[in-house]
Amino acid sequence: MTNKFVTNQQISTRGIRLLHAKLPFTRSCTDTYARYFGRPGDKIGHELDIRLPNQVLVREGPVHQPQPLLERVTTIPIQTQMGIDLYLTMEELALSADGFTRRFLQPAMNKLAAAIEFIVMERLSRGVALKHVLSPGRVLEFEDLLMAKRHLDFHLAPKSNRRGVFSIHHQRELGNMLQRLYNPRKDLSDDYRNRQLHRVSGFEFVPSTVVPPFESGLIDEAMQLAEAPAYDETDHLANVRQLKLKVASRNHGLKRPALARGDFITIDGVMNVHPEVKQVMHEEKPLVVTDSRYDSEGHQALTETMTVTIDPPLVFNGPYQNASGELKAETLVKKTLRKAAHETSLLYHPDAFVATFVPLPVPKGVAHASRTTKDGISMRMVRDYIPKSDLIACRFDVLFGCKVLRPELAVRLLSPHAKDSQATVWRAQIEEEAAGALEQGGGAKSKSKKKRSPNRGAQRKPSQTGEQGQLNGLEPKDDLVTGTPTESKA
Repeated sequence: MTNKFVTNQQISTRGIRLLHAKLPFTRSCTDTYARYFGRPGDKIGHELDIRLPNQVLVREGPVHQPQPLLERVTTIPIQTQMGIDLYLTMEELALSADGFTRRFLQPAMNKLAAAIEFIVMERLSRGVALKHVLSPGRVLEFEDLLMAKRHLDFHLAPKSNRRGVFSIHHQRELGNMLQRLYNPRKDLSDDYRNRQLHRVSGFEFVPSTVVPPFESGLIDEAMQLAEAPAYDETDHLANVRQLKLKVASRNHGLKRPALARGDFITIDGVMNVHPEVKQVMHEEKPLVVTDSRYDSEGHQALTETMTVTIDPPLVFNGPYQNASGELKAETLVKKTLRKAAHETSLLYHPDAFVATFVPLPVPKGVAHASRTTKDGISMRMVRDYIPKSDLIACRFDVLFGCKVLRPELAVRLLSPHAKDSQATVWRAQIEEEAAGALEQGGGAKSKSKKKRSPNRGAQRKPSQTGEQGQLNGLEPKDDLVTGTPTESKA
């Protein structure tokens, strides 16, 4: 007699298949180190140390100049466990495998995958130090992709297997850009008709609807170094990791921090250098804030000091040199992103990030417990019977960690939200002025028309062009740079 109930193996297999398909960004991150977790025998715990690529200095001349090999290490923390809990009845387990998947598994895995993608993207994107910011009111164009490509090329990112993840707002703008790039011929016809972007300028685009926005901190004014940071000239791995800044007093008491995690700052006189030849470039070194806190709880002083942790750490000498300059007290520190909410997209190489799923232990003493893995993504399912209520308790769990390994291999694309954009104010002013001008001229035009055609029948339907089209709700053309309406040909 065949089994009339959905089997445990069917639930596990279909569940991991659905979860795997809904994690495009997480799957694109490198998972090279997942094999170190969950091995039989000795356990490594909840952290894993990873060696980063080594760098050396180049000798000039025939004289032998030995140098120590300095290795950098970063730690991946495995600290996030997420899951879905369900109660199932015997009638629901009696459904066909397809019916059970459609009614229970698919909604559950969609929710779990969206939560995982959001957390991973939020943690990783805010550790990226390179950025390209669109001016208010400007849409995403092909030249913005080329600017992001320039950043990655400068930092020697591999040219193959580059990816791009875009927010819903940027996806719409890219769809409009698509019609100007493609033509409906052969294999490009589907992209043209569906406005889909698969591969442009060396980037393979990953679809995602859970790209988290970024809300910058409240400080807009310039800051100063409260003191010259003490750093060791002999430490070739990290000279400066923290800065003490003098900022305006916190008289606002708002919910957002003064400097949010993921904000960008630059230091006056600290310049960027080429990653290989160490040539000083004509641009200030971009830094990202990973942590910030006030040194005191008082609100009486006009200025306060704040300790800020930056990434990448400033290194002024040795093979890992990434900056040139000198840090002195009273040096100007500027925040390069204005206080606003921003749409965020990400262009990156997979080696920039690591996302590791750890196989969870399978408990004993329950009706069923299993663990399935697909392409490095591991999920555990546990089922047990509850006699009192005649229900089946079912839970799905994942345990994972993520870390920015090489922040120079990723670029953030940022554009202010429409509500924060000055272009919205300009457009409102333009529409008010145009509506007022049309109201003033509309009465005279209607009277002159009545005199010319006194015997006309029913009222003619207004045209959709010229001034009548503007009266019917069409937006007047405007210049987003100057904020003034352009002259209508009508």
